[in-house]
Amino acid sequence: MSVEQNLPVPVVGTSFNGPSLLAPDTLLGKWDADAGWHDRDGLELPSPVIALGTRRGVRRWKDHVIVDEIVDLPLPDVDVLNEAIPESEWEDGPDGKPQRPYSVWHAAYLLNPVDAVVYSYLNNTVGASIAVGRLDSSMRWMQAMRGGSVFPLVKLTDAPLRTRFGMKRRPHFEILEWRELGGASLKSQPAPRLTHGYPDGYVGDGRVSNKLQGNKVEEPSLAEDLGDDSIPF
Repeated sequence: MSVEQNLPVPVVGTSFNGPSLLAPDTLLGKWDADAGWHDRDGLELPSPVIALGTRRGVRRWKDHVIVDEIVDLPLPDVDVLNEAIPESEWEDGPDGKPQRPYSVWHAAYLLNPVDAVVYSYLNNTVGASIAVGRLDSSMRWMQAMRGGSVFPLVKLTDAPLRTRFGMKRRPHFEILEWRELGGASLKSQPAPRLTHGYPDGYVGDGRVSNKLQGNKVEEPSLAEDLGDDSIPF
């Protein structure tokens, strides 16, 4: 039996405004063309997940350690920062050539709807900038139309990326549908029973049922998008 409790509801997004792109109490998520989506131990990340937010920052690495991280807006011009550091102090990158010390990093924060574990995905590649940028744009526009408590349920996958060296792969957040999170109170319920590694309510096609992650939100209709500027036929 459910027991109503007057518990504070987490305010989504507040924990993603700290002094670092790696949000506290989150696990690090990664993507690469060989292993796909995985955690720092090489284990596959759950999918689909709920995208809670995105963020950008500027980082400088030295001897495999972050020596400077800037997240306050507006972000500084990385070209100006790099020009202030002599190239003799630049470290070699994976290609063996001197690598610019400062770069822009892109972050996405992903909630596993099954066990409520949150992952921080961070990278400074072109592919990451495209994936996170498009996710951020979709979230901003849908929340403008449907409210700030609406978040996308995304499949962690990859997409083609055209480069000067030919076609490569990049990370991609495929939006399956939209979910509304939040409420005035939380209900204490027993944990869902696991069946073949998935809880009750998990749909076998890779999607998770409504009861595990909030209410499904319908996309705006054409009439809503146009407002008073409807198309006469």
